[in-house]
Amino acid sequence: MQKYGVLKAVGMTGAAALAGGYIIMCLYWLFTGCKYGAPICLDFFLKASCLLFLVGGAANIISASLSIAKIRRLDRLYEKLGTSDSYYEQLTKTLSGRKGISDEGLLSLASAYLSGERYDECYGTLEKISFDKLSAAGQSNYFNILLYGKLMEGDVKVANEIYRSSRHYFDRSLTMRRHGHILHTLGVLEYANGRYAKAEGYFNTAKGESGRDVSLLCDCDLYLGLCYLKTGRTEYARQAVIRAAGETDDCRQEENLKKLMKLVVNAYKEKEGEMT
Repeated sequence: MQKYGVLKAVGMTGAAALAGGYIIMCLYWLFTGCKYGAPICLDFFLKASCLLFLVGGAANIISASLSIAKIRRLDRLYEKLGTSDSYYEQLTKTLSGRKGISDEGLLSLASAYLSGERYDECYGTLEKISFDKLSAAGQSNYFNILLYGKLMEGDVKVANEIYRSSRHYFDRSLTMRRHGHILHTLGVLEYANGRYAKAEGYFNTAKGESGRDVSLLCDCDLYLGLCYLKTGRTEYARQAVIRAAGETDDCRQEENLKKLMKLVVNAYKEKEGEMT
């Protein structure tokens, strides 16, 4: 995934450099009275393109470095403040620019509220977003956040309605890269509706799309453990617990892991009771 992103950025920078180099060459040829032949123009084109490529590459590196620095700053804030009011205040300041928070920034804020189980703030933030201004990936993420929030609140009826009305965006997102979180949400939706086999399929596929996202791996294994228990596969559930134990990323996952462990222990006790 990361390799694809780097290659795409290099390709776009190169294409822009070539186009810019060609335009500069044409302007140079015109302003010099069209007196230079192809060899000189070609040499000028190559030099201009290389210079533009270097400048564009440097700009991309600076932009990426700033983005990484912002992400690390947010991670440190989360580790220090958790999901407290202070964390969300600092997060809002970090995401704010000269003209306030962008629509993509509001999407990140809504996701953060969702992670902290602050559903009202999450939905309120989503309402502030100009949906049409979001990218295709952003639009899919918008409905993913909304759907997942309703599932976490236990409102399966509304969750089903949201999915039916926005299925186009979910289907489209599955053709994009990095859609592991979308697959996880669809797995939770299937689980909530009692379709455990379909849920397993989504969770296992999401794991394959997780890349280095350990948090997503943990969430998938926790739900896989629940699916296995629902279908009487206690040993599979125990193995899911072991995997999730090595993937927990925050307090929420640790609590869910404890709950799953208790369910697995109780399932083994019930089996032992049936055998005696």
